Amino acid sequence: MAPEKFDRLDEKVQTLLEKHEHLKAENRKLLSLLKVKKSEVEWLKERLKASDSEKVLVKAKVDGLIERVESIA
Repeated sequence: MAPEKFDRLDEKVQTLLEKHEHLKAENRKLLSLLKVKKSEVEWLKERLKASDSEKVLVKAKVDGLIERVESIA
């Protein structure tokens, strides 16, 4: 093979290695972001459960107050 072909092959291999490293770094960032987002989803699920519990308590209190008011009338 002519030296020019080796040079082109070397350049292509180097370019591929650089792209590979870039993609590995991007993959690590995305995995880290995914972990954060999963954590946020779990936190939001817990908040939603808490909100549902609060809603049930508030409804029970309001129903109790309505019954008391209706019993007065």
